Amino acid sequence: MAKAIREKSCDIIGVARPVTQHPRLPAQIVSGELEGAIDNKVNPQLQTPASVLQIHALGEGRPVLRFDRDEDVAEVERQITKGDPPKPAGPYPAM
Repeated sequence: MAKAIREKSCDIIGVARPVTQHPRLPAQIVSGELEGAIDNKVNPQLQTPASVLQIHALGEGRPVLRFDRDEDVAEVERQITKGDPPKPAGPYPAM
C-alpha cells in the first residue's frame, strides 16, 4: 500500500476491510511504521461477513480478531458458518 502511494502507481487505495482487523493501519502507513495490511487468512468467501463482525466488535468496544492468526481465523469462520456471532456487550445507547 505504502509503495503504491509513494510510486504514484494508483490514485487511491482501499483500506476498508484491512482497517476492520487493524484499526490503526492508515496512521501506521502514514507514519512509516507499516508498509501495508497484515495477511488476511480468512476464506475469501467469508471476508465480508468477517469484516462486518469486526465492525460490530469495534463499535461495541470489544477487541478485534487478527485475521493473520490461525486461531482467530478459525474463531471468526466458526462464528459465521455456525451462525453464532458474539452477543453485543449491552444495549445500544440512545441517539
